[in-house]
Amino acid sequence: MTSAFIDRTRPKVIHYVKNLEQAANWYRDNLGFEIGPHDYHSFVELFMDGEYVFHLSQGREGLVPLQAPIFQFSSRDIEKTYAILQSRNVEVGPMSWYPDYSSFTFRDLEGNEVGISQSFEIRFSQLEELLLVGFRLKNPQELLNTNAIPHAAHELKRRFAEISHTIDSAPMIGAFKTGECSDDEAGYWVCVQITQLGTVPEGMLALRIPAQKYAVNWFFGHRSESKKRYAKMQRLINNAARQLKLQAWNLEIAKSWGELQEVEVELDLYVGIS
Repeated sequence: MTSAFIDRTRPKVIHYVKNLEQAANWYRDNLGFEIGPHDYHSFVELFMDGEYVFHLSQGREGLVPLQAPIFQFSSRDIEKTYAILQSRNVEVGPMSWYPDYSSFTFRDLEGNEVGISQSFEIRFSQLEELLLVGFRLKNPQELLNTNAIPHAAHELKRRFAEISHTIDSAPMIGAFKTGECSDDEAGYWVCVQITQLGTVPEGMLALRIPAQKYAVNWFFGHRSESKKRYAKMQRLINNAARQLKLQAWNLEIAKSWGELQEVEVELDLYVGIS
């Protein structure tokens, strides 16, 4: 294909507004931009730490506010950014969390919807106590069998209706400990979350996971390859001056599950930290 000679190294974001001076001051006061070269009848260049970031331009008559963001800013600490904008009475939308990034939108002075996101190589989170019901794979031969987990998950989904007090669209939660544990805890648990303990179906067990801090990472690939990801997570945890908690439960959470033949899996990996 013939190149269109687009310079991919220097994209320019142009945001059209009705009142350039008011908009420039709003972005300066609420998001910390610096006002660079400007002509309030034509354009304003906005900078951050001395570097050009984006461009405000004078919109035509009848300009309608954007109802969905057409560009996003990146944040180094999205939760702090969210809290700061709230404290400044900026209209913000709900925070959305995805496996490897988080985002939200806000409305600027003229009602334009703008996005902010943060990508995560690893993030840290705390989960409240979890009450789980499911199967336990305890036999060493089961744990070595790469098909054991999908087969247990398939059976769990088949019998899902037998479990009381489940939550809607319940993900599968795999739970295990890598450090020393009691005989009652040993193995790999294939479970779903429940809101309260009822009658546990025959052949299943209940497991209570205490509230815990976690390092979280998104994984997509063959289940057998997840060991490499755990090794990488340990390096990232050490780099962040956090410590593994060897006695803690680790979790593997899958939103899509229950197929007998797993080719690739998408998991949120939760590693217990102190």
